[in-house]
Amino acid sequence: MIAFEHVEKRYPGQTQPAVQDVSFTVPEGRTCVLVGPSGCGKTTLLKMVNRLIEPTAGVVRVAGRNVVEADPVQLRRHVGYVIQQIGLFPHMTIAENVATVPRLLGWSSARIARRVDELLALVGMDPAVYRDRYPRQLSGGQAQRVGVARALAADPPIMLLDEPFGALDPITREHLQAEFLKIQQRLRKTVLFVTHDLAEAFRMGDLICILNEGRVLQVGTPDEVLARPAGAFVAAFLGATRALRRLDLLRVDAVMRQAGAGADLPAPQAAAPRPPRAAVARTAPLSEALALMLAEDVTTLAVTDDGGAAAGIVTLDDIRRVMRTG
Repeated sequence: MIAFEHVEKRYPGQTQPAVQDVSFTVPEGRTCVLVGPSGCGKTTLLKMVNRLIEPTAGVVRVAGRNVVEADPVQLRRHVGYVIQQIGLFPHMTIAENVATVPRLLGWSSARIARRVDELLALVGMDPAVYRDRYPRQLSGGQAQRVGVARALAADPPIMLLDEPFGALDPITREHLQAEFLKIQQRLRKTVLFVTHDLAEAFRMGDLICILNEGRVLQVGTPDEVLARPAGAFVAAFLGATRALRRLDLLRVDAVMRQAGAGADLPAPQAAAPRPPRAAVARTAPLSEALALMLAEDVTTLAVTDDGGAAAGIVTLDDIRRVMRTG
């Protein structure tokens, strides 16, 4: 768990604090994404967790312990840290880069070798192919994967990610986001994630923390933040498309109408002469259902379960109702 308790940070020569009276908690095993305008204090908060920046006032706790009472070197060895610039050591092989913290912790060579291979496989890189390569031989996406593997090497309970995918092209970025979500689903680390990209924030976060001018304006689940923005600034920051963003978060089965026993589902209504696609999976996001309705020119879709059997229907009015309400 990461907890901020009335945290403030003032830099010398600045009249306004970079962070002021910040209090919120990231529960164990959850991912909290920090978003807000440039200079709002996102990275300052992140770096307070591993004492790269010291708070001027207030307390930052990791697993209940005030971080300023911990030895900074020992603290950082138990907190994974991934940044946009990656920071791989160019003179070391990929295996040596990943092994940096385990080696400092005194792990045996055999244990380190097993861990390196396990982590390279976890981030989708064949150890036999990449173990002995150097950072200059990697693409940007591959280097970022190695950065994630290195941060996970000593199995830290806390992960700090500062714009980790910001320098990548959109396709590579989306792919690595999906890979990290799979890793997090398996490992359940407590993650603090900084991004300026709202789409990334709502895809990656269990919690969204919106900041402005060093203050926390709202903390909540993605759906809570989109459905009920806390004030005019948050609503404006999220933009006019926030109702559409909610459709990416909600599944079809959240609004579908259940099929009765033996009931026939209505056929999709189509203006086009070609047969429309008849159904959408109940686990699909509502955005997929809306896109399918628009593509097929229908207002009703059949919904199928995991086995492809009829489970109910979803209508355009159901989706409109979600977009209108919080």
